[in-house]
Amino acid sequence: LRMRFSTVLLAVASLGLAVPSSTAQTSRELAEKHPAAQGVVNFLRHSVNRDYAQAAELIQPASLTTLQADYLAKVKNPRTALDEATAMCRAVGVPDERGIQAMSPPAFYTAYNQGMQRRYNVTDEVNQRIAETLELNMLSVARARARS
Repeated sequence: LRMRFSTVLLAVASLGLAVPSSTAQTSRELAEKHPAAQGVVNFLRHSVNRDYAQAAELIQPASLTTLQADYLAKVKNPRTALDEATAMCRAVGVPDERGIQAMSPPAFYTAYNQGMQRRYNVTDEVNQRIAETLELNMLSVARARARS
């Protein structure tokens, strides 16, 4: 199962909803048994473990292509100055926009996320703490309609 990159994942630590607990429990159990649930869990596990190449395998190729194209469009038309475009290229480990164009979408996804890790200085210790404390409660799963 591949997910859209734009799919929003909601992780809720506790249920403060006005739903009877037995209904909420049943809904949660059904959601956790849904085939997409394991895909979400695997995606989060790969992301937290910084295994972006494996996480990219779980995302629809068209979504990865769109992410790369959107990033490249920003590089080609920076809001402020050419320096911003240069910084964006360096963030994904390439000297210029041709380097971004040459990447496969999964390779770009990996470089993009590694660049975000560097930008926000997420240390191994912080990442380990995130991995140790991450909790996901699947509340529901819905099937997305295919675009026509």
